[in-house]
Amino acid sequence: MKTENAQIEKLASLAYIKLDALETTNLCDDLNDIIYFINQLTQVNTEGVEPLMHPVDSQQSLRPDEPKNGNTTEHLARIAPQFSEGLYLVPKVIDSEK
Repeated sequence: MKTENAQIEKLASLAYIKLDALETTNLCDDLNDIIYFINQLTQVNTEGVEPLMHPVDSQQSLRPDEPKNGNTTEHLARIAPQFSEGLYLVPKVIDSEK
């Protein structure tokens, strides 16, 4: 299957993408190269080759999942510039008046 410029122009039109003639030709050539490469891959004899989940055979070492005290409000309140009634007070950054 070979991609033609008319097909690229139709796809560009459907996607509301404006391509000039050179871009259309380059994209068509690139897609044809990709299709050619995929066709080459499909011709490779893979009989007897087991599929891989990942090319590197290694195990990721993970730390044990242990719950920890996640309530750090008191600690953060001590180092916050302004803290009142459980809220961190920050300066106003958006001015509503123009």
